[in-house]
Amino acid sequence: MNKLVVPAAHVLMLTALAVSAGAQLESGPRMYCGGNQLVLEGPLVASKVRGVVLFDDDVVPNARVQVQVKGETDVLLEVTADSKGRFKIPTLHPGEYWLGVTARGFNLHYWDLTVKRGTGTKELRVALSLGT
Repeated sequence: MNKLVVPAAHVLMLTALAVSAGAQLESGPRMYCGGNQLVLEGPLVASKVRGVVLFDDDVVPNARVQVQVKGETDVLLEVTADSKGRFKIPTLHPGEYWLGVTARGFNLHYWDLTVKRGTGTKELRVALSLGT
């Protein structure tokens, strides 16, 4: 699957244009980005999410994992990966979210997350890319 990479500044500019025009923009999350690009990883359907954050097969300790309701501007939930790069998202209500993972110096990798009951736990192996 090809990943969509969008400079974070473009997302912020599009968001500002949409807000000034009175439109609601759902082009991507408004989360902390340790680098300067947003990388769309694709769709994800799960009841729960946990995983490990890596860069070149090395763990990334203390990465930021954020959840945002699609279309909202505030981050709903933020957890920090442990010293071995592992994280676990607490149970979320069924709905549509963005799930973002980043760390200082790395781009924000995010998923369009649909939370549905009975779909099981999704194990993610998040491979971060360096910010530019």
